[in-house]
Parts: sequence; C-alpha cells; structure tokens
Amino acid sequence: MIKRKLFKIALFTMLLAMFTSFTHAAPVKKIPAKEGNFEIIQGRSVISPIDTKLMQESIIKAATNLGWIVEKNSDGETTLKLAKGKSWWVIIKVCYTADEYWYEYVDSYNLDANPAKNKIHRNYTNRWIPNLERNIGNFYFNPNQKPSATLFAATIADDFTNVTGRAVITPVNTEKFKNAALKAAADLGWQVIENKNGEITLRLYGGNWWVITKIVYSKDGYNYVYVDSENLKANKEKKVIHKKYLGIWIPNLEKNIAVNYF
Repeated sequence: MIKRKLFKIALFTMLLAMFTSFTHAAPVKKIPAKEGNFEIIQGRSVISPIDTKLMQESIIKAATNLGWIVEKNSDGETTLKLAKGKSWWVIIKVCYTADEYWYEYVDSYNLDANPAKNKIHRNYTNRWIPNLERNIGNFYFNPNQKPSATLFAATIADDFTNVTGRAVITPVNTEKFKNAALKAAADLGWQVIENKNGEITLRLYGGNWWVITKIVYSKDGYNYVYVDSENLKANKEKKVIHKKYLGIWIPNLEKNIAVNYF
C-alpha cells in the first residue's frame, strides 16, 4: 500500500514537472565548446527585469533595421539569418528571459567558424553582433522609433510558392498590417491589382517580365503566395524561379512592411 502511494506521488510529481516545462519553457543557454567562446555572447544593453514583449519587438526591429532575416520567432527566442547572396551566411538565436538575454551562434557558411578553437570571421564578433546589440538596446529604450527602410538582398525561403512572413509578430493588427503592406508595395513599385479583406494581390513588372503575388494575412500571421509570372522561369514542381524573387523582391517587401507596421 505504501509503495503504491509512493509510486502515485512520484508519478504525479513527474507529470507536474513535465506540464510545467511545456507551459513555462524558457530558453536554456547551451554550453560553448570553450569558455568565452563566440557561440554565446551575453547581452548587456538591457538589464533585468526585462520586459520580454518589448524585447521581442526590439529584436525584430533591430533585425529589420540591419538586414537580418527573421527565420523563426517565438516567446523567448528569435532565430535570425544574415547573408550575402550565396557567398556567406550566418544563423543565430537571440534568447531572452525576464532576467537576461544572449546571442547564440547556430550555424554559418564560409565564415571559417571553429567553436573548438574559438574562431570565426572577425565581422561576426566585431561588427554584426555589436551592431545588433546596439540596435536592440536603442529600440528597447525608444519603443516608438521605427527601423529604416534600407533595401537589402537575402533569400528568405526555399519554396517560392508560399513564403511565411515573420517580421511582424502575432497577434497581427490586420488594419495596421494592410496599410503597412499597401504603403510598402507603393514604395517598391508593386501595383495593387486587388485589395480585399485578408488578401492583397500585387503585380511587379519590368520590360518583358512580370510577377503576381498575394499577401494573405490574418491576426495569426501572413504569407506571400505566388500566383503567376512571365519570363521568370518559374517551376512550381521544381521550386525554382528567377533568383531576384526570393533574393530581392520578397525580402524587400517583407522589410518595408515591417518598417511601416512598426
């Protein structure tokens, strides 16, 4: 009888611990390959207690301002990618709690990264992370400030037919988003073909080519949905299209929507 009660108590404790971890999961700082390694860089600009909602918004604004692509965005963790065409790229996570935040290296290409030797391209530790840190602090302490609308080129997806937008965090203010998207489209030379509730159809053209894309949005998120094109060698089955679609046009639309939304 005593053993059965002890078993029930142990089982209940385990289930409670599992439930708590699922509902209150916080990012866990990984152990670098070497103490002081570039894999973990501690944030210093914002001190605790940290307003995590404002921190999330500040990270998105800072990333938008500096040309980082938001790959994933969830409470306590935002994954960012910085790239220059196909020549190099780096992926990081900005992790934060109410007590602290840090920059966590994930992966890179052509930056000579070697965590065991604490080696990576000098721009990572001397420019990219410091610039991100400075911008996050700036937007955190000046929440009404907007990021700049500088254009940039970075591939934001592999499948051009349906690209998930990530720069505007949920829940999306749909009226505000619609106005931001319409202004971004106008600024970048997209023609609005149709504008209805939850969906904006745009056309971009130049000389002998054109492309039509829909921005489908709701309070739960938004997507760039490819519709049709001419002379861009689009193939939905093979998931290929002219490199400018995913490398310039959609990234610039995403950046400018974020700028106008914030």
